[in-house]
Amino acid sequence: MRKLTARGTRRRIALFVATCGVLATTISFGTVASGRIETNPVTDSMPASYGGGMLLAVDPLGGYWTTDWLGAITSHGGAPTFGSPALSGIRLSKPIVGMAATPDGQGYWLVGSDGGIFSFGDAPFYGSTGALHLNDPIVAMAATPDGGGYWLVGSDGGIFSFGDAPFYGSTGALHLNDPIVGMAATPDGGGYWLVASDGGIFSFGARFYGSTGGIRLNRPIVGMAPTADGDGYWLVASDGGIFTYGDAQFDGSLVGSGKTVMGIMINPLTTGYTLVQSNGADVAVTTPTANGNQPPPTTTTTPSPVSTTTTVPSPDPGQLASDCQPSSVPKATVDSSLDSLVADQWGPGWVGGDATYSTALPNGEEAFVFSDTLIGTSQPSGAMTLTGFTHSSELVGALPTLNGDFGGSSSAPQTLIPDTTDPGDQWQVAATYVEDGDQLVFVNEFAPVPGSPYDSFTGHSGIAVFSIEPDGMPSFDSVISLPTDTDTQWGTAVTQSGGYTYVYGSDIDPSSQTFFGMKLARVSLGSSLITGAWQYWDGSQWVSGEANAVPIPSSTLFTGVTPQQGASGYVAVSIPGGVFQDKTVDLSYACSPTGPWSSPVPIYTIPQVNEYPNEIAYIPTFHPELSSHGLIISYNVDSLSGLSALEQNVHQYQPQFLQLSSS
Repeated sequence: MRKLTARGTRRRIALFVATCGVLATTISFGTVASGRIETNPVTDSMPASYGGGMLLAVDPLGGYWTTDWLGAITSHGGAPTFGSPALSGIRLSKPIVGMAATPDGQGYWLVGSDGGIFSFGDAPFYGSTGALHLNDPIVAMAATPDGGGYWLVGSDGGIFSFGDAPFYGSTGALHLNDPIVGMAATPDGGGYWLVASDGGIFSFGARFYGSTGGIRLNRPIVGMAPTADGDGYWLVASDGGIFTYGDAQFDGSLVGSGKTVMGIMINPLTTGYTLVQSNGADVAVTTPTANGNQPPPTTTTTPSPVSTTTTVPSPDPGQLASDCQPSSVPKATVDSSLDSLVADQWGPGWVGGDATYSTALPNGEEAFVFSDTLIGTSQPSGAMTLTGFTHSSELVGALPTLNGDFGGSSSAPQTLIPDTTDPGDQWQVAATYVEDGDQLVFVNEFAPVPGSPYDSFTGHSGIAVFSIEPDGMPSFDSVISLPTDTDTQWGTAVTQSGGYTYVYGSDIDPSSQTFFGMKLARVSLGSSLITGAWQYWDGSQWVSGEANAVPIPSSTLFTGVTPQQGASGYVAVSIPGGVFQDKTVDLSYACSPTGPWSSPVPIYTIPQVNEYPNEIAYIPTFHPELSSHGLIISYNVDSLSGLSALEQNVHQYQPQFLQLSSS
């Protein structure tokens, strides 16, 4: 159960959290000849493919190019290579997410998720957003027909025009149901289309021919391509399902093949379309013929049936939870040095907070991220003078020296992660880690409930992105929206293993506070912000689409998961009952992130619940980066007696730390 705190004292606790790679295979339809795609050895070890569908460009003289997130170019069908960031030794700040060719085929542009532009061959540089702070990452680009400019589009549909590319409009000011994943320009350059992952089409200076926005898709849309005359377009889903509009003709699909598609392109020297796969395997190109592989006569689309993206066998008898559970219960002891580290934060500045997720920063320093935070001064006894209350903050530094990181000043503090879309609401933090040089913090949004002292989850999850400044201090950039539903708060726990980041979400009915279990997503390491690349566990396999996630059976809400130290399998931490009923920190075990998970085993009785009147305990989590001599666990405490009690003793609102060892 999620703990909710009375607004009369403060609003609190949300439990939540929260690809890029080789484009090595194509399947062609229409009159494209058969062939094979060679894998680029530079990128064989890269993460799984980005799901936005635009990491490719067509050579107008024949052939095409594909690229990976590091900017390693692979030429196909005789297309010449003019260079790449990978061959030039360029260290990218952000992954490559888009590509476009010049009209004469003698050059191309690459774009990073920050809007940084890399020009090769005769592709001129017209400008970029690399130096700007974007609200949402760039996901695709398109060039003007004369090569005199280009457009960049963000996942929010914000358009950035450079060179002779006119601005026709954008969705940057709209609230989208799903993120933009691709764009295409009209052949005459008089407009462009944007496509969202639900297949919703947004036309600017271009004619609207239809969309899948009102259709329930089994797989998300990942790309689009216009017909040669601009009087229609194709949309492609991640399972290779094709949707045709206007004069776009259906020539075949990959539905039911088990292949994962990340894009579609049209070669001007042929008819038909080519689907670009993302599984990195060499597969012969298939050319459909008049063999019944046609769309139903009553529709111009071929819906994508439920199909497996990645199949994981059910655990055999040797892979049950008990096989990865230690024979003896670990011993938990108080880590007095870490307890003192936060208890000695006397201010002026940070003096108390909750949630207490952490990560190591690139410079070797540590960052603890908190949700609701007390700002002021305190004494060793715990007596506090409060100057402000914020909804998020950090403690950052080289242990044992930590500095408070929050908005505003100590005398007039502000929240570290502002909710700019709904200022009356608040982001509550969860798991955090560093990716591509940035600190990522999972957040979930909570709103006040009229007539109630409690806040309620709004159904919005995201990832707060912090760039790391030269002095090592994280600086808030933006919040990237995550697909979610009204019940699931993503990021309650996160663990990284086997080339993936696994993200757990707590499935809780906000009206009844009924806990249904933990949902689970995964994404290739380094690709967390590419939301179209996320896969979800549906109870037996990994599939696309957050709506397909099925709760993993669990009797407790996991707020920390990590691989076991010196043993196989995984361990999860929880406080049974959420926050109000029980007084123990419990561990559960599994051989796989998907479970099955063992019943929780109590390892520590929380003394503060009896030590302080009306005290509660909640959100235990792991700190593996601090666990060189035994796994470190923290849990949070708080008083239901309100701020007056904390002003007498702020230690009632500071995290507590434990160290585990074998008994």
